[in-house]
Amino acid sequence: MAETKIDYKGGKGFWIAEIYMELTYEYILQALEDSEEIIPFKDDLKEDINFFVNAYGKGMLTLLWFNFIKTDEDEKIMICLLNRAKKILESKGDYIEVDELNGYEEKKEEMASKWPKPIKTTEIIKIIDTLILMLKGEWEETSYSMEIEYSFID
Repeated sequence: MAETKIDYKGGKGFWIAEIYMELTYEYILQALEDSEEIIPFKDDLKEDINFFVNAYGKGMLTLLWFNFIKTDEDEKIMICLLNRAKKILESKGDYIEVDELNGYEEKKEEMASKWPKPIKTTEIIKIIDTLILMLKGEWEETSYSMEIEYSFID
């Protein structure tokens, strides 16, 4: 499974399998599309996320947020958006079901993987929590390996 480094400022970030970051982006995108607030960088963020959820960025998945998150206020808006994505995940209960997971894969130009079983929502929330810490400047790691409790092999 391809891994990528997700970093924001000063090289601080984490390594993660791309498929889990793509899945995380699905929920950030939902939060963005559901948002009724004025988000000055909404179109840029949506374009960036769509690029990755559609798997066009295979092998180069990254955060390009620094291109349009320019101010402390922008960071606060992004943190609110990430918290909204967490609420979407929390509303699903303990797991994201296989049909939903595979639905995300099927919309990609090239289906990468078939999810054989549900994934715990807490695993994706853990990724979002880390993104929030990065935006707040509270994440100090530079080469942390984000382990997700999931196996594609039964």
